[in-house]
Amino acid sequence: MFIMHLIGDLHQPLHAVGWKRGGTNFKGLCWKRSPPAGQDSCGGDLNLHSVWDARLAHKLRGLPVSLDNAREKKAAGEWADDLFSQQQAGGVVGGKGECAELGTTKCIVGWTVESNALVCSHVLQRGEEWILENDLSEEYFDENWETVEEQISKAGLRLAAWMNAIAAATSGRDEDL
Repeated sequence: MFIMHLIGDLHQPLHAVGWKRGGTNFKGLCWKRSPPAGQDSCGGDLNLHSVWDARLAHKLRGLPVSLDNAREKKAAGEWADDLFSQQQAGGVVGGKGECAELGTTKCIVGWTVESNALVCSHVLQRGEEWILENDLSEEYFDENWETVEEQISKAGLRLAAWMNAIAAATSGRDEDL
């Protein structure tokens, strides 16, 4: 479970940056509404981290903002199946040759640097002021949904490569299992 969580988090851009505590301290964002007249933001506790952790992905998959655990697991499984089918058809980034060097930091550091670069190129591309003044469920979503899907796909492929490498490294060594 730790490896699944770690690899998943490394692919979420705001997990790879210290800016405003990974975006959790960047609040007052709008989702499916505009700021009230005369205000620069929507107010409230919605933060940029949760937009990238859940809101963009949920909208991409046509899901409500909040789901119970069973429905979220089902939705994640369906998405994984869809991404696997796309990968098998050659329509998803990655696949064979994914970094899976156990015992080094090469893969993790590389993935973190890649994810961190997305903060400038996508997450904050329009700047903090624009993010506060606009409904992120519209234009912002349109600009970033492909990045979200690509990151989820990469995380799944890279997790599979690591799990395969772990299985290969431990096969035949029952005392380690």
